[in-house]
Amino acid sequence: MAQVTDSIYKIKTDTSYKVIQFSKDSLEGEVLYKCEDSSMISVEDRVLYLWGGAEVKYLDYQINAPEIIVNFAKKEVYAKKVDAVGARRRIPVVFKDKEEYFESDSMKYNFETKKAIVYSTATKQTDLFIHGEKTKLITVKNDSGQVQNFIYNKNALITTCNKEVPHYGIRSLKQKVEPDKIAVIGVSYLEIEKVPTPVILPFGFFPLFKNKHHGLIIPRDYENSQQLGFGFRDVGYYFPISDRIQTTLLTDIYLRGSYKLGLNTEYKTRYKYNGRLLISYARQVTESAEVLTKIVQPSFSINWQHNQDEKANPMHKFSGSVNFQTNDFANRTNNSANAVVNNTFGSNINYSRIFRDKPFNLTVNASHNQVRATRRVEIQLPVIDFSINRFALIKPSKIGTRKWYHDIGMTYNAGFKNQYIGTDTFLFDSQSFKEMSSGFRQSSSINLNFPILKYLNVGLSANGSHVIEMKKVKYTLDPTWKYKVRDTIFNSDSTQIISIRQDTIFGKLDTLVSFSPVNVYDANASASISTNLYGTLQFKGKIKAIRHTLRPTFSFGYSPKMLNSAAYDSIYLSSAPNAKRTQVSNIYREQFSRGQVRTKNAFTVNYGFTNLFEAKYRGSRDTIDKKIKLLDNINVRGSYSIEADSFNWSPIYVSTNSLIFKKWTNVSFNAVFDPYGLDTNGFRNKELLWKKSRKLARFDNFSLTFNTNFSLKDIRNLFAKKGENLSSSVAIEGILDNFSIGHNIGFVLKNTGKKDTFYTNYHSINTAGDIKLSKRWSLNITNIGYDFLSKSLTYPDLGFNCDLHCWEMGMSWQPQRGTYTFYLRVKPSTFGFINIPYRKNQFDAYTGY
Repeated sequence: MAQVTDSIYKIKTDTSYKVIQFSKDSLEGEVLYKCEDSSMISVEDRVLYLWGGAEVKYLDYQINAPEIIVNFAKKEVYAKKVDAVGARRRIPVVFKDKEEYFESDSMKYNFETKKAIVYSTATKQTDLFIHGEKTKLITVKNDSGQVQNFIYNKNALITTCNKEVPHYGIRSLKQKVEPDKIAVIGVSYLEIEKVPTPVILPFGFFPLFKNKHHGLIIPRDYENSQQLGFGFRDVGYYFPISDRIQTTLLTDIYLRGSYKLGLNTEYKTRYKYNGRLLISYARQVTESAEVLTKIVQPSFSINWQHNQDEKANPMHKFSGSVNFQTNDFANRTNNSANAVVNNTFGSNINYSRIFRDKPFNLTVNASHNQVRATRRVEIQLPVIDFSINRFALIKPSKIGTRKWYHDIGMTYNAGFKNQYIGTDTFLFDSQSFKEMSSGFRQSSSINLNFPILKYLNVGLSANGSHVIEMKKVKYTLDPTWKYKVRDTIFNSDSTQIISIRQDTIFGKLDTLVSFSPVNVYDANASASISTNLYGTLQFKGKIKAIRHTLRPTFSFGYSPKMLNSAAYDSIYLSSAPNAKRTQVSNIYREQFSRGQVRTKNAFTVNYGFTNLFEAKYRGSRDTIDKKIKLLDNINVRGSYSIEADSFNWSPIYVSTNSLIFKKWTNVSFNAVFDPYGLDTNGFRNKELLWKKSRKLARFDNFSLTFNTNFSLKDIRNLFAKKGENLSSSVAIEGILDNFSIGHNIGFVLKNTGKKDTFYTNYHSINTAGDIKLSKRWSLNITNIGYDFLSKSLTYPDLGFNCDLHCWEMGMSWQPQRGTYTFYLRVKPSTFGFINIPYRKNQFDAYTGY
């Protein structure tokens, strides 16, 4: 572009911009301008007029408006809006630079002082929208030479509503805003739908940092509990430790001494891992209505999730999922159905290592299982397993024919485990360390698989194991007889004892625990043979054929008695006359050598039959045959013990499991048939039923269960025509698409010898989901169900939510517990503390709702 002096102007027509070059002592840079409609220059007054899509650029600043006037004499630019003819919207004045952007009705900007006066402006800072009646923009350079912008507003409204006319806001007479840092306001009040409210603030500070920054978290909720007193919820502090780690400390504080602390840390490293750690501690102080004493109930919770990116390292994998609590933490601090109904908690931390081009595998695991009702805890920490994949004992040579012995393979496993089984009450005290037990295990297996007679598959295997237990338990019997009074009978006026009934205790078992390692050895061998048999029935008509696939399997197992007598012990159980006094018992806690102790050799023959029924059919419109499974995986299994002196045959077990009704329903069937009969008292006798009545087996019991789960959208899709669009936004019935129904029922039939007993084991129905009543209203059903056996609801948890654009309203209700919550609040944002909550928690729920 050509440069000219300020006394002579020249208009270039070969570009969309027109340039006027001033003397060096006038402005810091060029003023570029353009327009879409028309322009005019007054040479005498040195004023430029631009109409229609006008634009002026100076340094990093840009102004867009329907009409712009540039006064080069005063070094000012004036811009104003116009209302679009025939349009419902206005075309505002837009001012922007590298960091700032705002819209207004009109503005005046001075190129030399870099000050601007703006009328009816709207600017955005982080999630805040600032509407000012009159705004002054000042640009200065600080001591380090950096440019800083300051915005002064008069009669301004700060809000998070993005509407042109906000639904609410904090109205203040004076404001000072330093972009991306802070907004300071004077005396202000809350304004809703242009109506002032009596909620007055003497002053206010609002951080405007775009990047992560330390800061106080204003409480977003409060509660006035009869038991806990008045309290604030979610008061805390935010710590952005680095770009990869951020931590939030939140607390609930009540005036009567109760509080809850929560430390929430989130971390993420791209292409490596991400996770979240939440550590919570609650101390709840309530008062007993009976004795008027304080009850202090501390509880603790750890929740950790760690995920490794799949692309991080294929040789090393680490994942963690921890959900641990003490003293029923979730139930005490939460009213949701998941917190109240869930009865079990579990954790699993796993590290695995794969060695490249080697058959080795290493895993290190820590796990925990917890039952809330019984407060039973089982912790395994650590569990170390090292394994060698199957390898050939005799490798074939590169030259020559492969022999049968080249298929002999071997595997090896070794591991260490330490565990604690007890209650969460004594988890972290000295008693818990005494209850811990540990052991080392190693085992190996040699196996060979080969076919014979073309259709038979034979498998041979031999296994051995060695266990070192670090703790053993010795049982001894104290034969002293003791008497315990069971019942005392008095006369009618309770002044004289008529008789005393008492029980006799014939001895007491004493337990002696010692920490002394003992070696336990075990071994077994097995051989198996299996094949596939097929039978087909051909038909004429739509059903072309039915095929039955039978997979019989027979195996022989030999297990010698345990190779050292240190694995078991014989103890006296009772000192009563004519009582069975001795019992063989495993002397170890539940470790690697758990299970039944073998004091003699075991010879067992096992059999199993797997059945599959399929049909082939062709519909009236089909051109090719189709296959369908009629009955899948009907399993029949049992065993015969050669060395047993009685009851050699085991019961016959029949089971199957299948998905029906579009895979919505899982059907499970289990039946037991006994080859031995029953005596007059209903106990098994030693005589086979075949010898007495020529029957193979008698029916003992069976169970049948149906577990169904589907959504209402699945039902609509079932009856929809092919290719029909079932968009929930079009069909009114689509409001129920996210609503799911679960139905569970189980039946049991038992043979007691005299008559069969049939009963329903369980029967319940559960529903959950969101029902979209309208675009903004929804009904939330977290859990609602009915138990047909107990004839009671299963902890209903109901609520609704209404989207009010920048506000939200909702309610949750748990009628069975007598708790509820109602709220009307600004959506989570800088102004999330504007909240009107009302609730009744579990401590105050003495009566209904």
